Amino acid sequence: MRKISAGGKKDSLVGTDFSYADVVGFRTDDWTYKNLGETTVSGKSCYLIEAVAKSDKVTQSTGYSKRILKIQKDNLTLLSGEKIDVIGIIHSPIFNEMISIQI
Repeated sequence: MRKISAGGKKDSLVGTDFSYADVVGFRTDDWTYKNLGETTVSGKSCYLIEAVAKSDKVTQSTGYSKRILKIQKDNLTLLSGEKIDVIGIIHSPIFNEMISIQI
């Protein structure tokens, strides 16, 4: 087991493209939110939300300065989005698609 330091959330998770912050999640109060309008993801109507880090400390600990979230309007589920670092590079896009398995 590896203990994660507060500043280690931006480190790679077991050699993947995901960071520990991606897996642990983000504190809602650490971000300022702005409604950018509406969009569609896989035919589903979504809110387009920009989340900007409230402080340099949040950016330093997560590795991200901004997130763009596409939230389904009828059930408020995060369908997709992007996480953007300080210099504007998009990292590990977020996708949350329902998968149907037939047996």
